[in-house]
Amino acid sequence: MGVDDYILPELLPSQRPVIDMGTYRSPGNLQLHYSYDFMPAGIITRFICRIHELILDDHYWNNGVELALSGSFALVVSDSAQKRIRISVAGTNNTRLMAAIRSHFDHIHETMNMKKEEHVFEEVPCTCSKCASSEKPFYYNYHLLQLLKAKNRDALCEKSFEDVSVHQLLNGLLVEM
Repeated sequence: MGVDDYILPELLPSQRPVIDMGTYRSPGNLQLHYSYDFMPAGIITRFICRIHELILDDHYWNNGVELALSGSFALVVSDSAQKRIRISVAGTNNTRLMAAIRSHFDHIHETMNMKKEEHVFEEVPCTCSKCASSEKPFYYNYHLLQLLKAKNRDALCEKSFEDVSVHQLLNGLLVEM
């Protein structure tokens, strides 16, 4: 008989475990941020509890988690001061893992009556030559990128003023309009 493991959100450790952060800094990773007008407490802990079957080893703490799925790895970190959750996914199955992560967050947002583009905003980092090497790239609103894609237009980076391929920005983030 197996052993049941439970995650109690109130008892998550405050210290982040040792994680190879270089894995999540590669320019080829899928990245997405959730930005909130008001970020209720408990979003990240709800997420950790919902996605517990994908947690890598014991890599979870009170504001983040490292996940693994079929050769891909994800780092999901909440920054309550910035009212933002950052997601970075690396590996050969990154699209599948990103889709699973987004599905869980969509469910959490729905149960909290948080509407996209009203209370929660999905943001995609710019990949232009200036932003690709920047610690603070420009972020595009995901919904705006979908509208630009529908019109077959490129996006303009507000930091470098370069045109950026919307197809490249949305590649691997799945959800179509």
